[in-house]
Amino acid sequence: MAIRFDVPHQIGAEEARRRLYAQAEARGVTVDPDATRSNDPLAGEVEHSTPVGKVRVRFLIQEAAIDVEVIKKPSFAPSALMKSEMEKRLRDLLA
Repeated sequence: MAIRFDVPHQIGAEEARRRLYAQAEARGVTVDPDATRSNDPLAGEVEHSTPVGKVRVRFLIQEAAIDVEVIKKPSFAPSALMKSEMEKRLRDLLA
């Protein structure tokens, strides 16, 4: 089961991109091109280690929201908990 959700914001696509990439760099996280949209600078993928295992997320930054899809997660990690935690962190980052 894929986890998909949108995180609304009011800062525009370029500012959201700037903040997202700055935070990733500050945390030593590499943002890879989205394999399905490799030429789109507003699309990407991030893999991050968590206490329960690795999570890989694909995203598309739009003018008023970031579309998020979890494409890899530990099988035993509750989807609802992962979604709510990611939504909270992205909302805080974009605030």
